[in-house]
Amino acid sequence: MIKKKKILRIIRSLSGEIGGPVQGLIHSTNDLVQNNIEVDILTSELPTKKIKNKNIKILKFGSFSFFGLIIYNIKIFFWIFKNRKKYKHTIIHGIWEFKNLICRILIKDYSVFVHGSLHISELQKGFIKNIKKKIYWNLIEKKNLIQAKYVILTSKREKKYFRNAFVDTNNIKIKNINYGIKKIIINKNIAQNKFYKKFPSFKNKEFYIYIGRIHPEKGCEIMITAMLKSKHNLLIMGSFSSKNYEQKLKKLIYEKEIKNVTFSKAEYGDIKWGALLASKAFISSTHGENFGISIVESMSQAKPIITTNKVNIYQEILNYKAGLISSNNIKNFTKVLKNFEKFSIKKIINMGNNSLKCFDENFNLDTSKNSLTQLIKRLI
Repeated sequence: MIKKKKILRIIRSLSGEIGGPVQGLIHSTNDLVQNNIEVDILTSELPTKKIKNKNIKILKFGSFSFFGLIIYNIKIFFWIFKNRKKYKHTIIHGIWEFKNLICRILIKDYSVFVHGSLHISELQKGFIKNIKKKIYWNLIEKKNLIQAKYVILTSKREKKYFRNAFVDTNNIKIKNINYGIKKIIINKNIAQNKFYKKFPSFKNKEFYIYIGRIHPEKGCEIMITAMLKSKHNLLIMGSFSSKNYEQKLKKLIYEKEIKNVTFSKAEYGDIKWGALLASKAFISSTHGENFGISIVESMSQAKPIITTNKVNIYQEILNYKAGLISSNNIKNFTKVLKNFEKFSIKKIINMGNNSLKCFDENFNLDTSKNSLTQLIKRLI
């Protein structure tokens, strides 16, 4: 019997509230496991849902923050020191966290997903935050990435942004891979029936769907305001990032008397897929999206995409005529949405078919020729 090679993945949290990085990690981990690579996942928080795979072990540690940085439980340092030789390679998700320094000190072979954390838009988050990050970058973080086998990027656009980051990224080795999800086979009738049972008001109605974090970076106020001019409904399915943002959006809806927007908590499984299948299109008026896992999930189910040019994979959507691309402002997004509503049923179906083709040829881990799995196979 061939002994499986083992790798470690480290991420701050497996909570669904983090969004894309968690979904990407789960899908790519399942692909690694199916290719005879054993995976352990180390996290500093308890996951909100379990991954049903006996070959994946989730290691749970607590953490605390200091001066805006996530400081990992000291037990993690000793655990990695004790167990580091069990793993052929380690994949770290995210930067600006103490786990990266721990890996530089203790582990020889590791790679890092930065998940868009060095984008120039980070400069908009405040002067004090940027000063702290630049100091930490020069003292610690850049050395962490220089020592890594690779910084793993997930699109051509992310590669461009990485080389034009708000900090110096010279001498850091990068590897661009095809990222995405594994195709999930859904029983359409069962999934939609479960969705309509929970959301009966959407039955026999045309509606758009947004699935993801409800966060200022996602520009939710843009698509909500655009619904004033829409004859359809909008279902926003996800967790609010803060009480303040929740109040802001609900105040917007009240003041403008917007009647066709519904909020729901994050849903998983058949209800989520049923909502997606029943919708007319996926929409997102985001101010920035490093990859867009929920967009790719929608494409896997042949849904047209209406989003902004701040999504790193927007060019692929345009190239395949899989949807419409807007600027991230109310005027342009409203115009694009109104344009979509003029399309014939035939044109929308064709756009959905193009969306599925785009997924299969670019983001389907089952057929990808340059996936994380293939990179890891070469590294170990």
